Amino acid sequence: MYYIFITLIITGITLWILSFFMNDKFKQLEENMEQLTISSLQETYQLKKKMKVIEEELLIDEQPLLSSELSDNMKDTPLIKKIKHLYDQGFDSKTIAKKLKLNEYDVKTIIER
Repeated sequence: MYYIFITLIITGITLWILSFFMNDKFKQLEENMEQLTISSLQETYQLKKKMKVIEEELLIDEQPLLSSELSDNMKDTPLIKKIKHLYDQGFDSKTIAKKLKLNEYDVKTIIER
């Protein structure tokens, strides 16, 4: 009986000492989660930075388009002016297309522009 208690105590102390040298699975899992979080934050930051650059480029590109649209409105052809005039008088696109012998889709496009 005395030998059993001594064997159990020695086995317990040996296992307790070995536990300090074993790899901690939870510690590895925690480190992996930290690395994953850091990498996802870095990717998110880079994506936001790229989106900001793209948005700035789009804003820069839109400004010349707006000025070109204004100049296009000043240079309307007589046909476009006539379509707009008929539309302002209350004619629908189908009637205007028949009067001017044009495609109804083209008339709608000019009116919406």
